[in-house]
Amino acid sequence: MKSIDKQKENLKHLMMLIDNNPELTIYPMVDSEIVADDGFSWWLAGWGSASIEEVWSNDEKIYIRSEDEEQLVEELWESMEPNGLSDDQLYDLAKEQVNQYEWETVVTVKIGKL
Repeated sequence: MKSIDKQKENLKHLMMLIDNNPELTIYPMVDSEIVADDGFSWWLAGWGSASIEEVWSNDEKIYIRSEDEEQLVEELWESMEPNGLSDDQLYDLAKEQVNQYEWETVVTVKIGKL
């Protein structure tokens, strides 16, 4: 598929998500490869896919639940003290804590290489 055709398809999908979910914030998610160099004022990127996601930020990084939830649970689980609990109980506790994060439902738009 040509680049312009893919862009049209991605933008059409984005507009549909916006029309169907006008109450949601739109988050452009810019790939780090696009802005990895601070030697320029502007960077060229392309419109990627859009989707409705749950996101959460710890002020250092933004997490996309569908991509990062398992990693967050495992990191928390590995840092927990057993205190007489089994591994399964600790894992369930870690998962419960991650579920309590302030996840926000938003429209994400991936911005990446052309």
